[in-house]
Amino acid sequence: EETVGENMAHVRPEGMTSFAWVTRQLALVCALAAAAVATYATVNVELDHRRAATEARAARDQAGIAYLVGRQRQLVLNSQGGGRSDELREAGQLARDIELLLAGLRARAEGDAAAAAEALAARYEAASRASALALGSGSAGVHARNVREAVTLLDAVEARAVRPLRERPTNLVRIAVAVTAGLALTLAASL
Repeated sequence: EETVGENMAHVRPEGMTSFAWVTRQLALVCALAAAAVATYATVNVELDHRRAATEARAARDQAGIAYLVGRQRQLVLNSQGGGRSDELREAGQLARDIELLLAGLRARAEGDAAAAAEALAARYEAASRASALALGSGSAGVHARNVREAVTLLDAVEARAVRPLRERPTNLVRIAVAVTAGLALTLAASL
């Protein structure tokens, strides 16, 4: 009948004390844990980088939408009414550019951002229709009313487009990963 000490002799190198062997095994486990945390942190950094790139493209699109909507608002405010061809042509080009940016924003968005992109697109669609009415209206009274409605809707679209640009992302997850990795490395180094 073998004892525990004799069993340990099969796993432990010749001449190594039990304490040294346990310390070595514990250091190996800590090193593996630190490697796992480092791997996780590396993958997390890569995912954060990809997320940041997507967020940067979305921010660029949102800023572009806000800028172009502001231009469309100015066009409507400065319009004379009666459907001048140059105003209609410029409004059409602005609408196409905004719709392209909205399509890109919707294509990349996920989760809550996708719902926000859809809501922004729906608001812009209503604002675009109101702008077309304002630019095409003939009488001064109808024109003034349509301009007010279009400007109100365009202001709402612009405000909604810049709202995500004002939000700051949280660094809580990044801090937690860094602290965990630091603790694992400290533990491994102390053994």
